[in-house]
Amino acid sequence: MLGMLLDDNPPNLLCGIDIDDANLVFFYTMDALSGTDSPDSGPNSNDGTIVSSYNEEDPGVKGPSTKTIEVFSGSHIDAGLVSPNQNFSAMAWVMPHNLGQQFIFNDYDSGGNANSTRLAIGIAGSSTYEIVYGNGTAFYYNNGTYNHDFEADRWNHVAITNDGTNIRIYESGALVHTIAHGVTPGGTAGANIHIGSGGDWGGANFDGLIDMAAHWDRVLTDGEISAIYTAQLQDFTGTAFHSGSTHSSITLTNSDLTAEKTDENLFWRTALVGTHRSSGKYYFEYTYDTAGSDDNIMYGVAHHTPEQPLNNFIGSGSDGWGFQGGGASKWPGGGSWGSTVAAGDVVMCAVDLDNDEIYWGKNGTWFNSGDPSTNTNPAFTTVAGSIYPGLSMTATSQKVTINLGGSAFSYTVPSGYSAWES
Repeated sequence: MLGMLLDDNPPNLLCGIDIDDANLVFFYTMDALSGTDSPDSGPNSNDGTIVSSYNEEDPGVKGPSTKTIEVFSGSHIDAGLVSPNQNFSAMAWVMPHNLGQQFIFNDYDSGGNANSTRLAIGIAGSSTYEIVYGNGTAFYYNNGTYNHDFEADRWNHVAITNDGTNIRIYESGALVHTIAHGVTPGGTAGANIHIGSGGDWGGANFDGLIDMAAHWDRVLTDGEISAIYTAQLQDFTGTAFHSGSTHSSITLTNSDLTAEKTDENLFWRTALVGTHRSSGKYYFEYTYDTAGSDDNIMYGVAHHTPEQPLNNFIGSGSDGWGFQGGGASKWPGGGSWGSTVAAGDVVMCAVDLDNDEIYWGKNGTWFNSGDPSTNTNPAFTTVAGSIYPGLSMTATSQKVTINLGGSAFSYTVPSGYSAWES
């Protein structure tokens, strides 16, 4: 009976995508970029060619997978000539550095080839998509009607399908727009798919990070897109430190809740949690398990951007806010604040994103007479945007365990606040 419930041919999934799907034209995880080559993880070995200069992010820095590519000034991935099937799907994770006009996928032959049928899609600006579908004979164009929910310098997941009648746009795995384009180009020639290039569209090239780019010669269902997004999100986020957002000199154990500095003694290195918040009131704790040669550990929150690198400390710039336990100071800015933290202590952190505030305390007492419950004496009143808890460590052998709510807290959650994990 049990055998009847088993799938004899289960899908061969990589990051939620069936890499044996014959309709998968390409899948670029960006994990093995080499020179100008972007290897294809799909069944067709359709490696992409990277055009112009690009940055390969360090292993496990910012993306849903192990590595990501940063394109700028016209650099992009050319996936080559693709057949003109008018039923197709595409998706990617993207982190634009700004919300100016820029294309994500540019499959459209704007040079006037009457036989090619592709799609170009990007953002027209801070609030709307720019969409082109068709060829030199007939095409659909819109750049101001359909809103997007993208944010600059944070990861956004977008998917697009076309069934010959409707273009559908998905954000974070959910359908947000169905667009009847009314175009039947009837093309018989393929077109080169460019990822991150504006093509002939006035230099509207993508400026930022791109990851997990995939294209199919079929229409994915709502359920398939949701499932892929969910699977990739599990690798990208989590209620613990995220290996993809942790410097290589920090080792994660205890289901990634414990961070230990194992290399590069006396250099600041950072680890961030996988989940972000942009509103609400949240509480979490750190337990300083083991000391190194000093107690310089930064406990805090940061944006997930190139301006908050993993090879510096939280609070080193404007995209992070940290409390330094060894020197009893807060950053950015420095200056004496709070009291020192030693091995065995528990550091409390409360973040009020509705009022842009953050508070720190130790062993049940909030520093500097602060009180998150009454919005009294916050450490900072500038904490805004999508933030991630994290820590920065200097000395080898330092070990800290974070509790985001997966187990009982050592101290009482402030009134009006919830566990970060909730």
